[in-house]
Order: sequence, then structure tokens, then C-alpha cells
Amino acid sequence: MSLRVALGPRSPYVSWQWVGEDIVGELSKHFDVTIFGDGEVPAVDALIVIKQILSPRQMAAAKANGSRVFYVPVDYFRGVWHIRQRARFLKACDLILLHAPALAAYLKQYAPVRFVDHHGKFSLPTPAEYKETGYALWIGAIENLPYLLCYLRDKPLPIEVKVLTNSDDPPARETAVRRARELGAEFRLGPGTINGMEMQRWSPQLQSQMMYEAKAAIDIKGPGFNQIMKPPTKAQKYVCSGLPLAMNACPITQYLNTLGLPVPEPTDGRWLTRAYHGEVCGVAQRLRPSLTLESVAATYKTLVEQSARQHAAFAATG
Repeated sequence: MSLRVALGPRSPYVSWQWVGEDIVGELSKHFDVTIFGDGEVPAVDALIVIKQILSPRQMAAAKANGSRVFYVPVDYFRGVWHIRQRARFLKACDLILLHAPALAAYLKQYAPVRFVDHHGKFSLPTPAEYKETGYALWIGAIENLPYLLCYLRDKPLPIEVKVLTNSDDPPARETAVRRARELGAEFRLGPGTINGMEMQRWSPQLQSQMMYEAKAAIDIKGPGFNQIMKPPTKAQKYVCSGLPLAMNACPITQYLNTLGLPVPEPTDGRWLTRAYHGEVCGVAQRLRPSLTLESVAATYKTLVEQSARQHAAFAATG
């Protein structure tokens, strides 16, 4: 009999489309899969909760149904205080599936943790060739753009930087303006520009085009908990696409170092060299197979099946 698996709650977040809907299609090849919303949770063998936590009533219903609960926080938590606020929910989970390895230290006290990557949805089909000249590309939510602006204010770079972001989101722009003010960074919006740099509105198509065009990629993380605990998904996207990445030191650069890629700071001239591009492409060759949708979904499948076997064994001894 096929295991029954449900994923949800369905939401407008990109994380749901990426981690939820995309995985549903693959898991449906092996299990009886359904999607749930914000209301009642279905009676299934495994409930995979993406980002948004279950209410106490929903969790009680899941446990009454005999469901094993897997929680995938993505970038949900804003601080240690936020984790502590959700302690009751976390302790009731059977397994926490982390995209950000650095989060393990904070969550393993509540439930067992395992690592599952985002699949490489936005990586280029083949790694880009080395370019002698060109620009550095920054991609991200506009509310995180002030961290880049603050960095460039203090450390001007010898390469043009272009920005690809959700510039058409008024609430996000307001957050960006407020954050820039807090950081003491100029935030000067013009027609298609930010502080004189070219700024384009994000779309999957334009992202692919600019990643092919760019000479390099840049990412700057801020000092806050949510920034430091970001998953390495964006860095993986750049590396798998053959884009030489420069970042400030953070847990993501530590992760890449374990893969054999010491990531330079943007001020390090090594960033733009042919030799570093070769290093990036070497790591990409090893990393790309593990980030296919099929490979990532296989990890979910294995964890669900392992949990089912453990549950059956426990029931048999009870």
C-alpha cells in the first residue's frame, strides 16, 4: 500500500512553489500525495510542513491521525527568541529538514534534524564561460539591498555592479528605505537605477539572461540572525552556473569552503581571475548532480520511508 503524504500549507511564497509544489510532482511518483491549505490537516502517514508552522489545534489533529510531522523552516526564523516562541511546535515534530546547516545548532534540541537542499531551479543549464570583461550581478529581495549598498559605500569595487530585484513591491521598497537609513547607507532610486547602478525588475527570464551576460556574481549578507542563517541556495545557484562568486565571510562561505571552494571577498582581486572561474566550474561539476529536482526529491522520499519503517518497528514492539 502506498504511503500517504501531504505537503503544505499552500501559500503565495516563492518558497512554497520551490520547496512545495516542485517536490509534490516528484513525490507523487512514489506516494499518494495531497496538498493542504491553512485549514484542516489531512489524515496521512507523513505531513511535510513548509515554512509556516501548524497551529496547536492542527498539530493535535495531525498527532491524533497518527501522522509523522516533518518541518521545513526555509528562512522562517527571525532570531533565537523566535525559535523559543515556537518551541512547542518544534518539539512535536518528528523531524526538522534544514536547508541552512548553521540552524542545526539552534534546532537540534527540539527534534532530530536532517539536511535537504533546495533543488537548483534557477541555475543555468550549463555553466557560463569565463569573460574577460563585464559586470558583477547582485540578485535578491530589495529589502536586503541596503547591505550591498553599505558594503559598496565603504569598499568601492573596480567592476560595475548591476542589480536584479523585486523593485515593483512597494512594501518591500519601504522596508529597504528604512533599513538603509538604519545602516547609514544612501538609497537613491532613479528610473531603472539605485545609487546610479543599473537596476532591473526580477523575472526568471531576465535572471537567466543576466546570469549568462555577467562576468561575476556578488552577495553580501547582513549581521542579523535571519541573514546569517540563510540557506546557501543563492550561492549554489551562482556556483552551479559557473559565475565566480564573491561574498563577505559568513556561514555560507564556510559551507562552500567545505566543498573545496574558498570564496573571496569582493575586494580580493582573485574574484575576477580566470583561475578562480576554473575553481568554481570544478565545484559546479561535482555539485550539480546533487541539486537536481530528482536528487533532492529522492532525499525527501528516503526520509519519509525511513520514518515509516521506524514507526512500524516501534508499533510492532509496543
